[in-house]
Amino acid sequence: MKLTDEQRIAVCRILLDVVGEEGSNVSVDNSCHYLVLCEKIQLKQEDYFAASRMTVLSSLAIVRDIHYQLKMLIGMVVHDLYSQNERITVRQRIAFSILMNAIDWPISFSEISSLS
Repeated sequence: MKLTDEQRIAVCRILLDVVGEEGSNVSVDNSCHYLVLCEKIQLKQEDYFAASRMTVLSSLAIVRDIHYQLKMLIGMVVHDLYSQNERITVRQRIAFSILMNAIDWPISFSEISSLS
């Protein structure tokens, strides 16, 4: 699935925000779904540099228009990131639900857990 540069950068911005919120406790490299996402959207390292100049809110609006399979992959990567913590907090579950609703793919953390 080919994404525009803007869409790829928006995906990176969302992932940067999640990793930034979780701090040094998580690494996107430890996500089993991250490599699949990178391959599908042809992610480039420079996309992360460009993502730092984009707001999360505008990223969410851009990602709403991507294919549902990619939205599911984003959800799975974020689930992987949160699952790297010893304990999943209520805040993380709520943030996950808000993210998935914002990108127009309403799926719960529990539903993703059952798929992973």
